Amino acid sequence: DTASEIIRLAMIRVEKRLNEQKNQNTKMLLQIHDELIFEAPKMEVDRISKIIIEEMSSVANSDQHSFSIPLTVDLNIGENWGTLH
Repeated sequence: DTASEIIRLAMIRVEKRLNEQKNQNTKMLLQIHDELIFEAPKMEVDRISKIIIEEMSSVANSDQHSFSIPLTVDLNIGENWGTLH
């Protein structure tokens, strides 16, 4: 199904960009439906948040898919997953 393909592509893109970053300790921990959960040190949050939003949004225009409607990405930051919902 298209939704699962989109999240898989997003995961691949984000992981690749994270691996390219020097001196970063952010980790992708979990996927839940259309959400990706990360663990990041506070000092990396701003920089890594931009990468996550950029890569997840760009899946709309990839070699595999092209959507006329842009994909939106919501990003929430909290001390733990429970405080985000």
